[in-house]
Amino acid sequence: MMKKIIKAILCSYLSFCSIQILCFITAYTLLPSAVIEQINNAQYAYGIIVELLILLFIIGWINTAFLYFLYVTGIDDKIFSAKSYVIESFLYYILNLAIGFIIGLIPTETKFYYHDIIINGSIISKNAYTLKFYYTAEAQIIYVYVILLLFYVARRMIKRHPN
Repeated sequence: MMKKIIKAILCSYLSFCSIQILCFITAYTLLPSAVIEQINNAQYAYGIIVELLILLFIIGWINTAFLYFLYVTGIDDKIFSAKSYVIESFLYYILNLAIGFIIGLIPTETKFYYHDIIINGSIISKNAYTLKFYYTAEAQIIYVYVILLLFYVARRMIKRHPN
């Protein structure tokens, strides 16, 4: 029984990572450069690849925990079914891309707050700027999982009450 659960967890993790890589390659080769302005920027591409590989390791496990949470709470009746993690992986990528585009459209001056950096009572820097949390990559991941959770809850409610 334990081997079956471990196999299901690893399968979920690896399929999520594989689908994310396939979606990344597809999106960045098929989307026109007018949609993605930075596509010709080598430094941007390198940063995206590093982010994909490093964060994919972490996000893959978060995604696996999310699917397990859905099963434990009864929102999803099948634990780690291939259909559920393929659909969820595509939804994750699409939502992540859409939210990233929306955040990118927000004017830059509203994304940052300005403050002084004070160490030991001395001002080291005046008007340093910092990205507000709700525009960060971490917040973007939270937004995606909240929307996915709402999607699964709505789907469950529709299954229970088809009328």
